[in-house]
Amino acid sequence: MNLKDIYSLWLFVLVVREKTFTRAAAVAHMTQPPLSNHIRLLEERLGVKLFERTTQKVTLTLEGQLLYPRAEKFFETAKQFFEDVEGLSKRREKRYIIGSFGWMLSSFVLPQVTELQEEHDQIRYELRKLNSNDASSLVKDSEIDISYAYSEPLMRSSIESKPVAKIKLAVAIRESDPLSSRTSLSLEDMKNYKCVCISSEISSGLYQFNSLLASKYSYEIYSGSRITDFFDQAIEAGIRSSSFALLSPVVAKYLPKEVKLIPLKEDISLTLIRLRRKELSEDFIKELKEKEKKFLSRLAGITYLSDENPSN
Repeated sequence: MNLKDIYSLWLFVLVVREKTFTRAAAVAHMTQPPLSNHIRLLEERLGVKLFERTTQKVTLTLEGQLLYPRAEKFFETAKQFFEDVEGLSKRREKRYIIGSFGWMLSSFVLPQVTELQEEHDQIRYELRKLNSNDASSLVKDSEIDISYAYSEPLMRSSIESKPVAKIKLAVAIRESDPLSSRTSLSLEDMKNYKCVCISSEISSGLYQFNSLLASKYSYEIYSGSRITDFFDQAIEAGIRSSSFALLSPVVAKYLPKEVKLIPLKEDISLTLIRLRRKELSEDFIKELKEKEKKFLSRLAGITYLSDENPSN
């Protein structure tokens, strides 16, 4: 059997379904003589007559009746094959890359993506740890689809963004420090201390945010290229006397035992935003919002910002 035989077989099925050569030719976008010629060649190829032709109607011969269900099954199988392959191709192409900074990646993004993966096993999700300074450019260059970052470094970004949560900050300080016995602290209490900050190379916006607080409350800033995440901040705050770090209560369980986290009297918080590629489907974003609300609301010191009231 060659491609010409398959085409002739398809025209045979079409004639049976349409019940006339004229209608079958119209469906096949051809005139009747070429269609009739294809049927004649198929009959010659098989060595049997397939139709009884009269001026009023076309009926199947016994051989035609035997061939028709087999031919119909053949084309249904072929159709299902192409649909399956097309579906497999589409599923393989569907992949989302989601990035964020260290503790947010493990505390929020990972459980969120794990649940999405369980619900959509045909979609592939990938996680990527990133620096705040890179969050905007990675989305803009389509290297990742979604990123979660603090809004402070990205106020002027042209990327489509949406505030999703407020992250309240607390004071991380040495367990042996005299101030660690207090139930809460004010930044006014930290005048003779140094605030350990993430390097400006990692997050220039966060460094600036901390610098503004230091200027307002008259304490000093300590940073360096090796301070790249909250754990580095906590370690430095734990080994240096008269030092502290401003961290989220979410990271309390990850801190060294020498460091204690104490609530702040002031309402000092950072805004978490979602940056996205505009090409992403709205159905995916809608589902993502539901997961954001579910998992962000579970975290200590984090207030989820709904679409209806984003400033709360």
